[in-house]
Amino acid sequence: MKIGKFLGCHQIHQRSPIVFGYQFFICYRCLGIYLGNICSLLIIIFFNNLIKVEDYYIYILLLMPMLIDSFIQLSNKDYLSNSYKRLITGFLFGYSIIILIYILISLIF
Repeated sequence: MKIGKFLGCHQIHQRSPIVFGYQFFICYRCLGIYLGNICSLLIIIFFNNLIKVEDYYIYILLLMPMLIDSFIQLSNKDYLSNSYKRLITGFLFGYSIIILIYILISLIF
């Protein structure tokens, strides 16, 4: 649990996966973000010719679902996002942010 706290996860029990009867150390949204990060790094390493600088706007659009879901949940106390939505939007965000950083670095160098 200390790892999750160190990574900045809120670790709310209702929003975290249960693995072998124990609460996982990060929530669904953070899990999605980290899985997206790993997938994008693998794509950068093995298939970086698929990433085009001109397609940056697609990756910016992929950031939006998590931002919208988080903002709605923050502003409307009656709205409660479900775990699968958190996982998927987190994955899209994590995937996109690493690709956008890669594109930015490739533009600089």
